[in-house]
Amino acid sequence: MRTTLLNPTVWLLVATCVAGVVGAVRGRTASASVDSLLRVVCARPILVLLIGLALFGLGSRAVLGFLSPGAYAEEVIAARTFVEQRDLYGSGVAPSQALGDPSVANLPWLSSCQGNAIANRAKFYTDHAHPPMLLLAGVPVVYLGGAKLLYLSMLAASLGAIAVMSAVLLERAGLGWRSPAGLVVIAAVAGWQPVLAGIRQGDAVLPAAGLVALTWYLVGHRKSERAALPSAIAACLAIPSVGVLPALWRTAPRVAVVATGILLAIVGATIALAGAAVVPAFLQTVAETARTYAGAPANYAIVGRALEAGAVMPVLALVFLLVLVCSWWRGTTVDAAFATFGVAGLMLAPVLWSQHLALLLVPFTMLFARTLRHGSSLGLASLAALALVFSLPDTIAIRLAQVSSSLTLIALSSALVLVWAWTAFGDDTDLQSTIVNPSIASLQSPIVNSPIL
Repeated sequence: MRTTLLNPTVWLLVATCVAGVVGAVRGRTASASVDSLLRVVCARPILVLLIGLALFGLGSRAVLGFLSPGAYAEEVIAARTFVEQRDLYGSGVAPSQALGDPSVANLPWLSSCQGNAIANRAKFYTDHAHPPMLLLAGVPVVYLGGAKLLYLSMLAASLGAIAVMSAVLLERAGLGWRSPAGLVVIAAVAGWQPVLAGIRQGDAVLPAAGLVALTWYLVGHRKSERAALPSAIAACLAIPSVGVLPALWRTAPRVAVVATGILLAIVGATIALAGAAVVPAFLQTVAETARTYAGAPANYAIVGRALEAGAVMPVLALVFLLVLVCSWWRGTTVDAAFATFGVAGLMLAPVLWSQHLALLLVPFTMLFARTLRHGSSLGLASLAALALVFSLPDTIAIRLAQVSSSLTLIALSSALVLVWAWTAFGDDTDLQSTIVNPSIASLQSPIVNSPIL
């Protein structure tokens, strides 16, 4: 609960919900409601508080991730089994050897839930379906510097991803980074729960989200010839990020050919180095991961949960095929394609933890843009409430599951389906112009010269 109270993005989304409801009562448009909200949050004391909370969140998660391995423990274990047995998905190294000292569970800012998870991590550790390309890439890093060097490498890549995501949003919104509104955007991205979870876990999905955002920017700005490499690397880093490739096929097919070729070359090199057995081993760990975490309250994934509920695989495959067809049909613009296929990639993932939800940056940017251009304040409040569902710490889902486990699991998966439906069947408006309300142009000046401070 403490992490919720110290999260700037949660407060911004709650404030947006309130502003939307008040705006609806007063008959304002969504853009007018956001205008009023920005004039409050861009005041110097509030702005300093938001930035401070975001920096504290990043710093505390980085310290925790360095001391106690999170998701990157899978890369550490894979590296050691590969060196010893030439097997990326082997079990020759006990998880307890790679998970650090459990005494860090006593750090002062940790909740009891987080401390318990760290102390007992080795007991329930299992694979998280990391792609073999990622595991193999971690082998030389772990061999040279161990788990600490791997985490520092992941941390550097993650901080770069945060910078890229912030820069892309600022450019698309027409904001300078030194403007009050621009600093609010940066604080919102840096303090977003999926981003903080990615920093703490050392998960490669955060760098993948940065590469997806970069690809979206390049294609949207007629620089698609540069998008092949980042999109291919993003698809190699995490299963949920593979949605970037069909989005590229829909919007820039020639570039998609190159990106797919790069991906296949990386996959081929991985098989050549790790052996052909790595393919069935990966598929096996994907299936095991989906089953293992199907009932986890903090897991947003749909596949494993549907199978646990009795869904038949052919029917499930047909449903997801329909999702992909609809995404292709509705993805007639760059923004619509990257948003719909981005969510579709998340829907196909075997497991979805908080850090994977960083891939929702593009879809939610598109939805907020649509709402600001010609939406109602009530629609703004509804969208902010939906975004809030994907921005709360895992402890909230766990506590809700204690009240009603089935209802919590259904609600989380349904929320993801709702995001996809909203992106696919909402008003198809391209984001190429701007998402900024012209009436807040005064907020775009540098903070030192802002007339409202």
